[in-house]
Amino acid sequence: MRSSTACFLDLAGAPMPSPTGKGWLLRFSADQQGCRYWYLYLAEGGADHAVLSTMEFDDPQDRGPSDPETEAPNDIRFCAESFEAFICRYWLENEIFFADVDGTPLPEGAAEYLERYRK
Repeated sequence: MRSSTACFLDLAGAPMPSPTGKGWLLRFSADQQGCRYWYLYLAEGGADHAVLSTMEFDDPQDRGPSDPETEAPNDIRFCAESFEAFICRYWLENEIFFADVDGTPLPEGAAEYLERYRK
């Protein structure tokens, strides 16, 4: 998927324990400068999941230990109630951006999305 901010697929080698709650975090995306990461949160037992984001919170298995000040649990942000919802919104918002920049038609559903967003 195209990204207006040069985000890219950055799949971790393995899930890591969540610093808050019971469950696991699996990194799947990063911004181009390596200062924001997106994780799939998998609840213990696998019944629920969500997408979370952090700044400078890194997987020590992949890249070595991070600065403890940036690993604070209060840095974790909720992004979407499911991976599917996150990917759908991510794709649509980026395609809206590119349609505007390129002067091309909006993708299907974009006009309705923008109208709801404005309200």
